[in-house]
Amino acid sequence: MPFVVRTVQPKYLSRNNKLFDAAGQPLVKDGELDQVINTTLCNCLKQLGSVVTAASDIFKTLNEELVGVADKTDHLKLRIQKLKTFAEEFDPKLVTVRKYL
Repeated sequence: MPFVVRTVQPKYLSRNNKLFDAAGQPLVKDGELDQVINTTLCNCLKQLGSVVTAASDIFKTLNEELVGVADKTDHLKLRIQKLKTFAEEFDPKLVTVRKYL
């Protein structure tokens, strides 16, 4: 089971707002629907802010990993260049070969 790294809050935007009772009668008066709308919109803005924070964290982590890959690639490029110059300068005729008996 994976661990939760990032969460987006609030999960439910207007679930706590009850408009009708068990008998089906409206619980809200004329001005209370505006409160429900405003609460839902505020929770929606909070959720969008949470999504932006999660996206920023994802891109920051991705950037750090890509910088690490670029550093490793540069290091390998330098090693390959050193080996290339060594191979180009290598003269097998100058290497002494031991005689085994």
